[in-house]
Formats: sequence, C-alpha cells, structure tokens
Amino acid sequence: MGKKIGVNGDGDLQVVFGTSQKSHAWFFESAPINMYSAHKPFRSSTIFTDHYDDTNSQRYAWLSANSFGVSANTTINRSIGYQDPYWKYARPRGSSYNEYYRAEDFELYNHNAVCPMLATNIPLSTNGEIHIDLSTIINTSSNVEIPLHSVIQYPDQDYVGFVLWDVTKKFGYYLITDVYISDLFDGIPSSSWHDFYKNIVELAFSDEDVVEFFWCTNPTNTIVHDQGGDYPAFRQITSGDVTTLSLMACDSNHGHMVYTIYKFNIHTDIGFVNLNTIIGGAWNANRTSFTFSSFSTRLQCTYSWRTGESCAVSFRMVIGLNTTTATLSSNRTLSAANASQYVDLAMSNGSKTFDVTTLRDLYDYVVPLYLYIKLTDSTDELLLVTIYYNVQTGTYTYTT
Repeated sequence: MGKKIGVNGDGDLQVVFGTSQKSHAWFFESAPINMYSAHKPFRSSTIFTDHYDDTNSQRYAWLSANSFGVSANTTINRSIGYQDPYWKYARPRGSSYNEYYRAEDFELYNHNAVCPMLATNIPLSTNGEIHIDLSTIINTSSNVEIPLHSVIQYPDQDYVGFVLWDVTKKFGYYLITDVYISDLFDGIPSSSWHDFYKNIVELAFSDEDVVEFFWCTNPTNTIVHDQGGDYPAFRQITSGDVTTLSLMACDSNHGHMVYTIYKFNIHTDIGFVNLNTIIGGAWNANRTSFTFSSFSTRLQCTYSWRTGESCAVSFRMVIGLNTTTATLSSNRTLSAANASQYVDLAMSNGSKTFDVTTLRDLYDYVVPLYLYIKLTDSTDELLLVTIYYNVQTGTYTYTT
C-alpha cells in the first residue's frame, strides 16, 4: 500500500472506499469496513512495524489469534426471544482505549470478501418437514477469507448440528450429528448423517409461533436416533446445554432463518360427514359389468385459516381391493376462500369396471371405496372414509 490518505482524495484508502474523506480517524471509526475481509484494522495496543505477509509476522499472528477482528456471542440466552449470535466487527476504538489506528492494518484489505457460510435456505414444506443438508453450510468462493474454523468459537473437532428456538415461548430443540466442522471443509464421511429430513410440526410448537433456525456446533457427539431408528432425533434445550451449544450464524441470512409455524392437521381438521355424497356408476347394457366413473362429496373442515394462508392437499380414491392403485384423484390448494367450513370434492378423472362374476363372487355385490387425503409434500396418508357401495341397490354404508 502506497499513499494511504491523499490530500487530494487520491489515497489508497479513499479509492477503496470511494470517498474523498481526509480524516484519518474516519477510516477506522465510520468507514464501511467489510468484516469478512481477513485483513483489516483490529484492536491492539501494539505499534506493529511489520506487514501481514512478512515471514513470522507479529501483526498477522495477533490478527489471527483474535479471530481476524470478529467477535460473536454464540451462546443461547434462554431468557430472551430472538437470539443474537451474529458476527460483529470489533473496530479499534482509539487511544482512549489504548487501541491504535494503524493504517498498515488495511494492507491486503479485500472490499469484496464474502461470508464463509452460504445463504441459509431450509424450507418448511406443507407437511412440516425441513430438509437438512450440512454440505450447504460452507461457501467455497475464492473471496472467502475467514473460514469458519479459523474463528475461535468454532473448533475443528466440534460436531455440527442445528438449533430451533421458539421466539414466542422462549424454548427450543437441538440436533447434533456426527459430522465435525472440519469435515465440512475436508469432505463429509459417507457414513455420516449429513442429508436428511426432519418433521418439526410434531414438536411442541404452537400455531403462529415464530421459530428461529441456527446452524450450531457442540463439542460432544450427542446423536441419538428417533423411535423409528432412521434419523437423528431432537433434544429439548436445557440450562446445561447453554454452555456447550454454540450458535453458528455469521449474520441474519447466513446460518439463520425464521419460520412461522402453521399446523394444518388433516387428521383432525378435515373429515367425512356424508354431505352431498354422490357415487357415479352404471351397469352396461346387458348388465354383465358395472363401471364406477366419479365421486363427489362435501367434507367438513374445522381449520382456522389465517390471512393469506393456503395448504396443498391430495385426495385419492381406491375402488375395490385396498391393495389396488387409485382410480380417482384430485389435487387441491385449500384456503379460507374454499375451505372455511367445508371442502367440496369432486373426482371424475378415471374409471373402474368390474364384471358381474367378480361382483358376485368377490364382493357379494358390495364394493368398497377407500378415500385418502394427505398433504401434497408428505409421505403420510390418512384414510378418511371407507364406503361400501351395493351395485344392485345403489345404496351404501360407510365407516370413518
């Protein structure tokens, strides 16, 4: 770096920050310094005479030992709502704090340096699942200058996981995997749980709760599996966890995101009440076969919709043996406009034909119809009703 601050506004620092500012102190106190640049002014009472790139540089050693001027409060405060673990740039504060303004601290400064974490995007699907992929944490851009594991709060041998903090009720859950933070850089072992789905709607969150997601680390591999044995399980955060869990979020977009919980429970909110039910079907001309062609009904919906809220659901009807594939189906997006009390369902996109011998011998002329519902993105399906239709009398009974 040559002339740091020029009388005519043509100094190196003035060019970098696009300013004609001539005050030496301004560049340390007010300039928009990129905290993700590794080389920048830092707090120290030492007057360094060497450079960052000198062999055995004292200036660089001090900078590195102090997390490149970054400070972060990574602990969880169980008494507050929103957590504040984000990186903050600890600017030097001047002679009153015995912290010098050294212009050489700007050597190798990169105004284009970027966050070492990728933008966090953990979508909450309509069935309450979030997709966790640890490989999406690390930003591999060439403009990353401060790797996560170079910040003292995130030791290489800490394990990576995430925290869900209920802002509304001030409690939360965490899940820790068997992946080291160093694995994120060196390559995640194929045997590790790094890519999986978790359902958070089954946790003790309530409708309209605001929930924060944070990546985190923990010095201990606390991985336990859920009851099905397939995936790691959640644990509720206790006071003892506060000193071991480290929230890992560089800023509000990197390492962090916010959900508002809306629980749409098809198991209790939508039900068959036998209103306006019509089963479309007919015999052929010589009554040797019967064809089912449509179904319609009005389902009751007890869900309390919020402004602008909607939910995608899929209906499926199996006609005949429950092991056969669906014959009729309908994909719907429900909202207050079409499901404030009832859901009008009509399906006529298929047909199922039975010959008279099958009707007589297999079904005794009574054919079961199975109506299912599920949230579109879910693998869990609910049987709403089984209808027993008598093809001879055109009447039916049902069980829910």
